[in-house]
Amino acid sequence: MKKIFYLAFTLVGILPAQAQFRLDGEVRPRTEFYNGNNSSLAPEDNTPGVATQQRTRLYFFYRKDKLTFKFTPQYINFWGQQAQTSSSGSISVFEAWAAYDFTDAVTLQFGRQPISYGDQRFFGALAWAAPGRAHDAFIGKFKLGSSTLDAGFTFNQVGHINDVNGNIGDAGNKSIQYLWFDGGSAEALRYSLMGANVVTETDPGTYYSYTTLGVIPTWKVGDKLTLDASAYLQFGQFRGTKIGGSLFSLSGTYKTGSIPITLGVDIVSGDDEGTSDKNETWKQQFGTNHKFYGLMDFFYVGEQPSMGLNDIFVKTAFKTGEKSKLITHLHYFSANQEFTDEVDETGNQTDGYLGTEIDLIYNLNVSPDFNLKLGYSQLFADENFELFKAGSADRINNWVWLQLTMKTSIFDTSEK
Repeated sequence: MKKIFYLAFTLVGILPAQAQFRLDGEVRPRTEFYNGNNSSLAPEDNTPGVATQQRTRLYFFYRKDKLTFKFTPQYINFWGQQAQTSSSGSISVFEAWAAYDFTDAVTLQFGRQPISYGDQRFFGALAWAAPGRAHDAFIGKFKLGSSTLDAGFTFNQVGHINDVNGNIGDAGNKSIQYLWFDGGSAEALRYSLMGANVVTETDPGTYYSYTTLGVIPTWKVGDKLTLDASAYLQFGQFRGTKIGGSLFSLSGTYKTGSIPITLGVDIVSGDDEGTSDKNETWKQQFGTNHKFYGLMDFFYVGEQPSMGLNDIFVKTAFKTGEKSKLITHLHYFSANQEFTDEVDETGNQTDGYLGTEIDLIYNLNVSPDFNLKLGYSQLFADENFELFKAGSADRINNWVWLQLTMKTSIFDTSEK
């Protein structure tokens, strides 16, 4: 890390006068008390856990004429994971990309970069997770009046291999090709359109592809009501089976003075077990899933639940001070399809109600550079939930977390 600092300040000393250089720093530890979340319900003989994970980043940004360069090294660790006297670290790279403006309307951006669009249901940077998510990609960016069009492409290998279908390592997919069109604002309507084809690996050298199409409109109705919708359809082939997943979401946010109230529903398709030649399960690979379906992350984190999900939710925020607010979410979960026991493989089938989750987040902006969040979540699980996750629905399943975020500008030539 010291070498990175030395290099940065050496570069600053030789920068041309017309160049812009900015260096930001971030330290974000999060301590979590978990008593059933994400991987399983709390078991009968459960012992709750406590852990602190920290993200430390440096954001290097450089721009001169038509060239932009971004480099973000990061150090991700659990407290206690590294010996106190260790001289070795675990540093990775979140961003390492460059962009060139061919014209005011055409830009090519290439390298390791987060890909995040719209409501982040399909493409998201996963900011909640300490390491985040980034892709090695080429992205063409086009300005079309008030609209924009992005065309992206990835192709993953682990090295120079004399086989176009060589191993892809931890990338999880062989390639992605996508188009994202943002129609801009037209009076009260704003909308985006997406088309993405994903080629993914199941066994080494065995690849299947599927296509996802989406439309994401937003309407403003007067001064107080905003309607947001999402509609995605999937088709293609995965693991030798035709797929036909879908996701539909509709929510409305009404501003009642200083308290906004959001009421909505997500309908995420599951597999109809009556159709043996087709899998209707929605495939969620690159989205920021923590933003939806409850903060305890029981759904759509590292898995594709075969029963799908219906999620009716209410969200609001109460101002508790000049710099603070209390955010509240309530989720009512039910299965989208009848499903077979995925945990014990007993053959039992069920549908209907799964549980209710409440999420509370106290958010305090201590200063422009320092934020504190304190969260509490509890799942009131139905016994049906035990067919989806291991553990006991009769136990208390809750989660408490404290996150401190210090993010500040270290050096910025534009401030001179």
